Amino acid sequence: MANISIKSHSILSKIGISLYKTRKSLDQSLTAEIFLQKRDDILAVLPDTLENHSNEEIALFIAIMNTMTSEDPLINETKIAANSNRDLDIELLNFDEYKSVKNIISFGVTINSKINLIKAPLINEILRKPDLKKPLWEKIKNRAH
Repeated sequence: MANISIKSHSILSKIGISLYKTRKSLDQSLTAEIFLQKRDDILAVLPDTLENHSNEEIALFIAIMNTMTSEDPLINETKIAANSNRDLDIELLNFDEYKSVKNIISFGVTINSKINLIKAPLINEILRKPDLKKPLWEKIKNRAH
């Protein structure tokens, strides 16, 4: 791009010719929201709040969680911002309610954790592909008990 004099720039701007155009924001935020649901000593990590899931997906989530928790679990829900180009590091969560977590089940969210981690597909994927249920139940049986 050629440099022009201040005088030329002034004349062009007065007649409405802009030398620089403002770019549109592409809204490419580096943060993503992650939803945590703690039931008893189990932490579920979800990419989306349960309110945005269908009734069938919510029922499946509750059924999965009930295999690892009591029938009437104490439920805490939290929304956190995580850097989307890095994995979520659960150990960096400084909330007191997460100190008692013994197992983590992550539904489609990549996380780093030294705590027993069960990697599960997204809930809607489990419903679309029923063959994903058996490996998930095996992981839960082996790690959660």
